[in-house]
Amino acid sequence: MARSYLPSKVSKIVVIWRKDLHKVNPKVAESLADPEEYPNLFKDWQVALSVKSRVAEMRGAYAPAQEYANHANRSHHTLVEAFRTMQVDDEEPLENGDAHHECTHIFVTGYSTTKNRMQSNIMEKKEARRRLL
Repeated sequence: MARSYLPSKVSKIVVIWRKDLHKVNPKVAESLADPEEYPNLFKDWQVALSVKSRVAEMRGAYAPAQEYANHANRSHHTLVEAFRTMQVDDEEPLENGDAHHECTHIFVTGYSTTKNRMQSNIMEKKEARRRLL
C-alpha cells in the first residue's frame, strides 16, 4: 500500500493505473492487485480504512504553534504507523472482543482530545481579539 491518507481511493487509482499500463504491458497490468479484491495482500488494509474514516472529521484542525515540539516527531508517521505503535493492556477485557476496535477507539480518542484542545485555543484567541477591538 502506498503512503496514502485516502486508502478508500486506492481501488480507483489501481483501475486507472491498470488501464494506462495495459497500453504498454497487458500482462503486468492484469497482475496489479486491488486491495478491495485481495485485502490479504495489503498489510493493515482494514486498519487503514477504519482509521481513515474515523479521523476524517479532524482534518483542518491544527495544533497551536506552541505545541509544535510535541508534534514535530510525528510528522513522518502515517496514521497506520501511529495505530501500530499503540499498546493495549492485554489484561483488560476487550469491550467488543476485538483488539482493532479497542486500539482504534484509543487512537481516535487521543486525536479527539488534541482536536478539542486546538478548537478551545482557537476560541480563546477569537475572544482575545474581540476584547482588543
